[in-house]
Amino acid sequence: MKKELRHIIMIIVASVVGSIVGYILGKIQIQQLQDPDFIQQLMSHNMMIHEPIGVINSMLLGICIFSGVATGLIIYNRFTCKFTLAMRMIIGILAFPFYSILGILGVIPYFIYNVVLLMKK
Repeated sequence: MKKELRHIIMIIVASVVGSIVGYILGKIQIQQLQDPDFIQQLMSHNMMIHEPIGVINSMLLGICIFSGVATGLIIYNRFTCKFTLAMRMIIGILAFPFYSILGILGVIPYFIYNVVLLMKK
């Protein structure tokens, strides 16, 4: 299987998993905020009662986070392929937030780039 196709499949699978997790979390949040016992518990601890984010927005956030982390791991793997295993682990642990954010910001352009490369070949 070509490298570009593997990357595209990995991003799509991560997006599907992210949408499922986002849907579940959105539904749980809505159900919790409709439960009077949960609201009473928040009030007894002087905590704020927030407005639910909604199922669609929760799904979109899940897609962005999961596919962004997958893209960040792909980018990280490409840049650190020439290092030793110990160096890769140290860089991976220290730089996880940075390549995750880079992946979240670059998931759509990277996906389009891989589709174009795949179509070109």
